[in-house]
Amino acid sequence: RNNCSNIRVMLGDAMVLPSEETYDTIIANINRNILLAHMPAYEQSLKKGGTLFLSGFYQTDLPMITKACKEVGLSRVDTMERNKWIAAQFGKSEN
Repeated sequence: RNNCSNIRVMLGDAMVLPSEETYDTIIANINRNILLAHMPAYEQSLKKGGTLFLSGFYQTDLPMITKACKEVGLSRVDTMERNKWIAAQFGKSEN
């Protein structure tokens, strides 16, 4: 147990994110095209200083994902690769 008392899990695409709420962390595990299409919604739902974790796409898709994140103000923090699949961490600045 990690003593987190305020965790909310939602199943679905970015349309399940309430427009009036923001989150410290968002995790999205789905294909490249959906991640790209929903990038503005992820950024809008992320608090300043928040973290977006993305996975479900190939190593060859990373430049496109990184560019889309940069266009909405998110910076790449870290990536992990396994069998050409990528998990990437992006951050929203405090400013």
